[in-house]
Amino acid sequence: MGPNIKYTGGRYWDFWDHYLPLTESSLSEGLVVRGFEIEQCHARFLPYTMVGARQYPLWCIAAYLCVPLLWRWKGEQFLVVGRKPVKSRPVSV
Repeated sequence: MGPNIKYTGGRYWDFWDHYLPLTESSLSEGLVVRGFEIEQCHARFLPYTMVGARQYPLWCIAAYLCVPLLWRWKGEQFLVVGRKPVKSRPVSV
């Protein structure tokens, strides 16, 4: 999960540790090159930042996460879930 430069624009650079511009596609490609399989990939997931924002009750956050349609409206971070395949071992008989 991370900020998606496609949707944050110049605000992406507001934090000192944002020095590599990423999107869900670029991170997915990097993971695949390193041998991961992509299980989920969402270009929009959470709002860009919750730092300094209004504090919402946990039930509001849980409700937001249960309604992916809202992600397209407020989401500026991507979510990529990758899994390293388990190498099968030879079976001894």
